[in-house]
Amino acid sequence: MRQLITFQTLEREAFYDITKAVRSALKASGIRNGICSLYVQGVTAALMI
Repeated sequence: MRQLITFQTLEREAFYDITKAVRSALKASGIRNGICSLYVQGVTAALMI
């Protein structure tokens, strides 16, 4: 299963909490067990846990 989550950034440097979007995508998938892998596209983008 693959789900694309997109949003527009408003500042050059900022933190964005994507927890609700990820939870929503997981819930919509119907998958109850497994691994969620996240990928951030962009040269200067990062994902912090």
